[in-house]
Amino acid sequence: MGALVSRLFAATHDALSVESEAAVLGAVRRELLRSASGRVVEVGAGTGENLGHYAALAAEAAAASGDAGDGDKAATAATTAGGCGLGGAPPAPYTRLVLVEPNPHMRARLHARVDGLRDRRLAAGVEVVDAALPALPFADASFDTVVLFLVLCSVPDVPAAVAEARRLLAPGGRVLLVEHLAAKQPAIAARQARWEWLWRILFDGCRLCRETLDMVAAGGFDVGGVAERSWRLNAFDDLWLARLGVGIVTLRGDGGEGGTEGVMAAA
Repeated sequence: MGALVSRLFAATHDALSVESEAAVLGAVRRELLRSASGRVVEVGAGTGENLGHYAALAAEAAAASGDAGDGDKAATAATTAGGCGLGGAPPAPYTRLVLVEPNPHMRARLHARVDGLRDRRLAAGVEVVDAALPALPFADASFDTVVLFLVLCSVPDVPAAVAEARRLLAPGGRVLLVEHLAAKQPAIAARQARWEWLWRILFDGCRLCRETLDMVAAGGFDVGGVAERSWRLNAFDDLWLARLGVGIVTLRGDGGEGGTEGVMAAA
């Protein structure tokens, strides 16, 4: 049953996301990912919704640095070396770009999207990894940016997942966070509670009624820079877009900078 649900979820995910991506999430993703730099890991990369944004932002950085057009050599070298995107480094602003996805059917679509990138240097430098929270195969403090977009809603153990994100984060690093939260409006909260059992089955473990930000804060992160927004699109999307947390979180006392102004303006 679980394998069938995972397959169906992967097959229908992009089609079900068209309206929310066009109306809300596309702009939110793009603006928040402007803060991704250095060694970047995205956990729960899905079918690769963020790939176009990474490519566009890498192109902006290349144009600004005068490095545009140098990607083909790196891509050729990486392709010759073989492997899963391990043969070359992606262009600025990323020195490493790792996309983690545990669902094999989602990961197959993610691979296809990576292969279809027009920016061959970025495609050559992307690492796609089969792993899941809360046990990721990376060394402590090995990333400057951890991207968690709509993933903590479906992990079995949120505190353990948050602890793992903390372990991966280098000093001064940041977590880019987009998570849907339990609704505060009584009528929508009641609908979430009524539908959560079926939603969890249909959407590969996703929970509608989690207070994820509380668990992120309990894990040692400053969530003061996370803004909460609500969108009304349709009966389906209202169940999870009723309350969305968007922002940059950093470890308390680490000296990082949060913020959501650009993201909120774009949305």
